[in-house]
Amino acid sequence: YTKADPNDDFNAGSGISFGDLFLSSSWSPAGDSDNGKYKDDQMTNGTQWEYGFSLDDRLSSTGGEGDWYDLTGCANNQSCIHDSTDYLKNAIFREGQEISVDRDADGVTAIQENTWSINGSDPGEVIFNFDIAGTNLEHSETIAFHWAMSCGNDTIEGEFTKPVPEPTSVALLGLGIAGLGLARRRKQS
Repeated sequence: YTKADPNDDFNAGSGISFGDLFLSSSWSPAGDSDNGKYKDDQMTNGTQWEYGFSLDDRLSSTGGEGDWYDLTGCANNQSCIHDSTDYLKNAIFREGQEISVDRDADGVTAIQENTWSINGSDPGEVIFNFDIAGTNLEHSETIAFHWAMSCGNDTIEGEFTKPVPEPTSVALLGLGIAGLGLARRRKQS
């Protein structure tokens, strides 16, 4: 494989990089939950993601800018999200995993610009910063999330319950996703 070109907005078929963060007000994975695994869950049969946080530089080692997108105008995930088969060819990878927002797709609306970073003291933690005020997530009791490397092998997906009571103006800041295995090497097939 080859690494993705950070100058390309989409980096199609060009290698392993960070993926975007997807969020929704409910989680409905496909497959069976034995041992906490939903191995059959894919973009085509799992949660319909309402929002995506799209990274501007997928290969940064420190973080950078990102854009928060509303995906609720999309017909389905396939119409507004790129999956792992769009990023990696000729290697071992988990097919059909949500990787990035298709910024040019019909129904995708930019909400705001924000930031993301990699924790300098724990490089296995990626932190996304954005405000959920004015979105469906603001009043939802739960927030579902999905994050993956572009190969789809390192996928973190689930949901958490928001603390109650919560003022309506509180922003979701510093959503940290740990255990990403950033230094982990991938083998070619």
